[in-house]
Amino acid sequence: MWKSIALAALIIPAVVYTTYKEWQHLGFWNFSDEEGKQYVADLGESMAEMPDVVGDWKYVEDTPVNLEQIRVAKITKFQARKYQNKTTGAEVTIFLSTGPRGDICIHTPAECNPGAGNIPVIPDLQVHNIYQLDETGEPKNNLGSFVWQRYRSSRDNQEFEIWWSYNETGKWEGEKNPRMAFTKPGLYKLYVTDVKQGNSGGKKNEPPQMSFLRAFIPELNQRLFRSQQPTAEKVAAK
Repeated sequence: MWKSIALAALIIPAVVYTTYKEWQHLGFWNFSDEEGKQYVADLGESMAEMPDVVGDWKYVEDTPVNLEQIRVAKITKFQARKYQNKTTGAEVTIFLSTGPRGDICIHTPAECNPGAGNIPVIPDLQVHNIYQLDETGEPKNNLGSFVWQRYRSSRDNQEFEIWWSYNETGKWEGEKNPRMAFTKPGLYKLYVTDVKQGNSGGKKNEPPQMSFLRAFIPELNQRLFRSQQPTAEKVAAK
């Protein structure tokens, strides 16, 4: 009997916490429907202007997307672009999107790529931290983390890597299990993809995503979270 009581004492709090987090995920906590819709709409407004040049990387062109897939995924706003490194010629594509939290968290490369026939080359999801570098090339500020996985394309047998991360309040978080990690009505998701054959970011043969994100994230955050940055008046008052 006492064993059953002790087991229940362990299980019940876990069930309550999981239910609470799931309610947050579904949007049943703290926000009305109208508040949630307005929150997601405001996120989309901040995506209108993307940087064309970041460090050694320059915008090349918009990349094609499947609008039916966009509709099914309930993405409200997106940017799909290709950037090229002016020094090495390496290229990456980005897909930045926003929408209701639940839908943004459900659709991940780890779930969608195998469904499209792309084969994971590295079965386990990996996580990379992105750091700014100091004058000597040593890491200093942590800009966030990205989950990544390498696949072999079912179309042309080439390998490619997708790096992805989520942003709810200004920090990019590479969550392997995002459904339980975020609580606001909407958030941003960023994919960065390259083709592996001869594609290097240029610094010690680091992945091009690493070089690109190091330059891109500070510029991107200034645009997405402009309203959270202190105004000149507030700074002067301090």
